[in-house]
Amino acid sequence: MNYSYDYRNSDHSPLLQSQLVEICPAAFAQTPSCVVSNKYNFISTKNIMDILEKNKFLPYSAMQSRARTIEKKETTKHMIRFRHSESKRQLENAGGLIPEIVLMTSHDGLSSFRFMSGIFRFVCTNGLIKGDINSSINIRHVGSNESDIIDAVFEVLDTSNSGLLLSSEMQKIDLSESQKIKFASEAYDLRFDDHEFEDFSPLQLLTPRRYADKSENLFNIFNATQENLIRGGIRVFKRDEKGYLKRSRTRAVGSIEANLKINKGLWNLAEKYLR
Repeated sequence: MNYSYDYRNSDHSPLLQSQLVEICPAAFAQTPSCVVSNKYNFISTKNIMDILEKNKFLPYSAMQSRARTIEKKETTKHMIRFRHSESKRQLENAGGLIPEIVLMTSHDGLSSFRFMSGIFRFVCTNGLIKGDINSSINIRHVGSNESDIIDAVFEVLDTSNSGLLLSSEMQKIDLSESQKIKFASEAYDLRFDDHEFEDFSPLQLLTPRRYADKSENLFNIFNATQENLIRGGIRVFKRDEKGYLKRSRTRAVGSIEANLKINKGLWNLAEKYLR
């Protein structure tokens, strides 16, 4: 089975190792791809996960890029999101939000080992990723011994916690009609081309999928837009290769890089309205 989407347990429990082996086989690679040079510094994702688990960080979601061969399947790009075992205590004061650590890497030389700050929202099971440069650390720069890794993780976790504060500030801001139009147009550009669809208004991205997002504050608009961009399913009209107009739906984002680009870009866009 191909898990080129963000997989989570429906009961919000941590992922078991048996699940991760199926979802992210590349996380258990013991050697890098045969295409990398002998200068390549292989860092085992499994070893990093073991270090995180020792420090009470458990995996809650995972995804892996599609691969056409077994060799690529075992070394391709993958992303796993972790939470500290004590982070649930923050939920009551954080409006259903919880900080996460996002790990992304590959073993084919195409992606370095990165930790990024994330936030999970329980009401819609959305995983957000902070977009500013200070919320990401490259393991190549900090080394790969246990103390360096844990220092990096807690540094990124601090920025995740600051994201909770920013989320709270976003909930206090209501956007005007002109601001909503501008927000929707800029959000649309993060994923789609100008002429990709016929008669499609970027404002469709702001349509909430649940009652909890009906209030038109910045944070709810941000979440509704993120969900519509990432999960797809919006009804559109699109011309086929013969030029005929056909009904269609936007697809869910299956690429890790596209997921990161949209998430970070959308966070940065929302932050502009806090200034």
